[in-house]
Amino acid sequence: MIKFVISLVGLMIGGVLLLSSMKVPSPTKRNTVSVEGTIEKIYEGGVRDVVFKLEDDDRLFYINRGLENGLDLSELKDKYIGKKLTLTYINHKYLFDIFVSNSHLAEVKTNDTTIYSEFKDTL
Repeated sequence: MIKFVISLVGLMIGGVLLLSSMKVPSPTKRNTVSVEGTIEKIYEGGVRDVVFKLEDDDRLFYINRGLENGLDLSELKDKYIGKKLTLTYINHKYLFDIFVSNSHLAEVKTNDTTIYSEFKDTL
């Protein structure tokens, strides 16, 4: 019985650690990285997320619940597939990083236009 309780407590602690590592922090200048590239695909993923795929890059970048927050998938596809964008993502380390191949976007920009931003005032 004691082994069962210890195992149960261990599983609960492991679950809390796993869930806490999955929470994405708010974007700041210190925890974000920008990458520029040509957009190959834009599509819906997850729960109403907008997903961006760059040419020659295996990673996926997503705007969490972007379709619920006013972004229009058809409009994004029409305007930006084949165009060069700057994607700024939160450089967050997950407990099981080897299983994560997508990055939470904090900002999406063209040379002169901010398409989407989670930054409060400035970087």
